[in-house]
Amino acid sequence: MKGSNPLSQVSVYGSQGVSAPANTSGARYYNTWWRNTSSGNLRLFAGLGLTSVANEVEILNDLWKFKLPCSADSAKALPKLICSGKNAVITAYNQFPSLVYWYNTPTGVSAGGPGSTLSTATLTAQTTQSVYTFYAEANTCTLEPRSMFTITVLPLP
Repeated sequence: MKGSNPLSQVSVYGSQGVSAPANTSGARYYNTWWRNTSSGNLRLFAGLGLTSVANEVEILNDLWKFKLPCSADSAKALPKLICSGKNAVITAYNQFPSLVYWYNTPTGVSAGGPGSTLSTATLTAQTTQSVYTFYAEANTCTLEPRSMFTITVLPLP
């Protein structure tokens, strides 16, 4: 989902039914929106906004469909570098309210419990450093890529 940063922008419609990067819903208020629970898509309907013809504020009567991202928007792993025998905490941040599921593989189907924070088990390294990789997926969709996070574990002296 995207839009213009300046205020009072008109919609760019393109061709009806054809998705295109240049299409934007424009600035509006008093709109209605909902999320389809089966597809995860967000719908935006109508509202008060600028018309593209007269550039005047009027009641709009248009319907937009947005495909929400599958991966978490950003995340923070604290700490990213740890000593063997410690654990780390990874927090995923989402722009859209949804559950975050954690995985050990980029495409596996076995998810860890939902939650925006993952506290790892104890991570170890024997004689050389080890890198552990974790993946987060938001909005319970199956598109890739999932967001990837790495924790480097240093062996004890």
